[in-house]
Amino acid sequence: MDSVKASAKIIIVGCYGLAGQKLVRLLLAETDARLVLVGRNSQRVTETAEKYVSGETRSRITTHVLDAASDDAIYALIADADLLVNATAPGAHNRRLIEACIAGRTDWIDMQLSNELLTAEQRLREKIAAAGCCFVIQAGFHPGVPAALVRYAAAQFDQLTTANVGAIVRPEGGFPYSSGIMELIEMFGDYQADAFVDGQWRVLKAREFPKFDFKHGFGRLTTYPMTLPEMRALPDLIPELEHTGLFIAGWNWFADYLVTPLLLLGAKFAPKLSAKPLGHLLSWATRTFAKAPFGTVLQLEAAGTHGGQPAHYSMFLRHEDEYEFTVIPTVSMIKQLLTGTARKPGIHMMGLLTGPETMLADMERMGVVIEKEYFIKN
Repeated sequence: MDSVKASAKIIIVGCYGLAGQKLVRLLLAETDARLVLVGRNSQRVTETAEKYVSGETRSRITTHVLDAASDDAIYALIADADLLVNATAPGAHNRRLIEACIAGRTDWIDMQLSNELLTAEQRLREKIAAAGCCFVIQAGFHPGVPAALVRYAAAQFDQLTTANVGAIVRPEGGFPYSSGIMELIEMFGDYQADAFVDGQWRVLKAREFPKFDFKHGFGRLTTYPMTLPEMRALPDLIPELEHTGLFIAGWNWFADYLVTPLLLLGAKFAPKLSAKPLGHLLSWATRTFAKAPFGTVLQLEAAGTHGGQPAHYSMFLRHEDEYEFTVIPTVSMIKQLLTGTARKPGIHMMGLLTGPETMLADMERMGVVIEKEYFIKN
């Protein structure tokens, strides 16, 4: 905490969402920064601030009620800030916030699966870099952590040839109907079942979907490839890599075999009309058919050579709360931005910018269970 400058000012847009509230709590605990909570709903902004205010943190929290998509007051608010945290779902408000950060030479971090920064035109990229701003996109646990795990694994080998990451998201009680589940529904519209296999990216057939041996009672589960932009950059960073990808396990039999096909069809033929009813259906299915064990998991299985011998490296990360698991690595990235240890102008995906060792150490200290196993075959 001491290495993060106490004078830092962090603006949190979307402070009263499920992730936003956890960000407020952890940033108060992990930094000495001043937090400015921003949202359109006066009551919810105030309730969020009061929820976390105590004697020693009272002076570090201020609130502003405004619509970031239309209120020019956001420019003045951002002008003297060090960092803007966008904890909202994707929406039309991004463009104004981006412009305000550029004008104020303020850094940016978001936890959105997709937004205009992911495919930003060259002119916008140049404006951000010229302003000296560091824009970090796709923060969280996936995207955000998988590519960082592979980068960490590469340091454990002389040559890393295989690095696959499996994921499980099974909250006890299922998913509530929220903006988070609507982002998940939106993701199905861009779903591609591809992975890096034998040195090339290609779409996997259903019979090729791998089974992961997940630890701690989750068992051997069929997983589904999920394309992440951060993973696509890995073969260029690690030239000897032959196999990599992110693979997601299902929720339960009902959600996997009945709801998921409907999600794919709805996303393809009627995305706007089907999103809300399918969001409710998925929420109901994960709540009704939930079965232990529960938790959010990332598991890395990596192989290569060390000292001329075949080697295998496994890493298991788990947290009971998927929102905590999303916010914890994001807070680590924020601290690295504030200290300058992982900061450079331009637009960067968190999984490719964060310092993996620092991130893992921070995550473990903040409550993520991490287990590592390393085998060298003689």
